[in-house]
Amino acid sequence: SAQAGSATAESIWERNDARQRALQQIPKGATVTDTQCEEISVGNGDSRYRCTVFYADPPAQAPSSGAQPDPAHPRP
Repeated sequence: SAQAGSATAESIWERNDARQRALQQIPKGATVTDTQCEEISVGNGDSRYRCTVFYADPPAQAPSSGAQPDPAHPRP
């Protein structure tokens, strides 16, 4: 079965930078299911951006026995 998770990152530059940083943390092959970003005021008119990317891992593949059926020589 697929598992879900999330990755969170922050940036002082812009929202998209925080999102990209979070995306870099998710497992390879995972499917992004949602993204939530917020702007946080840190005083003096400055902001920080925080994004959380939610993802689902792909289902695990069954281990292969290595033996592939030969279509030219079907088994009886």
